[in-house]
Amino acid sequence: MAGRHLHCVISLYLCSCALLLALATVSGDGSGLICAECPNGTFADHSKSDCSSCDPGWCTTESDCTDCSAGTYSHNGSSSCTECSRGTFSNESKSAGCTRCPRGYYADEEGMTECEPCPPGQFAAFDGSSVCTNCSRGSFTKLALTSHS
Repeated sequence: MAGRHLHCVISLYLCSCALLLALATVSGDGSGLICAECPNGTFADHSKSDCSSCDPGWCTTESDCTDCSAGTYSHNGSSSCTECSRGTFSNESKSAGCTRCPRGYYADEEGMTECEPCPPGQFAAFDGSSVCTNCSRGSFTKLALTSHS
């Protein structure tokens, strides 16, 4: 019986993409089953009878990896997808990181999939802006005709 693997479900956590599944193995003397929980950020890969981590841009589920949606990202071995912070965006799924909004654009909420152009009379002087600033009296900005993402 040694080396034989069976499925053994343990308690599931309610965190996004953090459902954990354990592997059950027969103990060395064959007297019983023991369950070993996969570490956070990994999943029970039954094809390898081992715990595996997901690539960047993917997060772990109960028994596999799922891609992070646009507006979110994950690093290697993440158990959940993280929303892009204000001033950044991700317009594609499976992202390993977020991109800072370019000058003239802003993202004022977390999880943005594109940056918005500053309205006429306002500007964003730096990359990664989460707000636009009013132009000083007597100056102006040109209206952005297209959005940037």
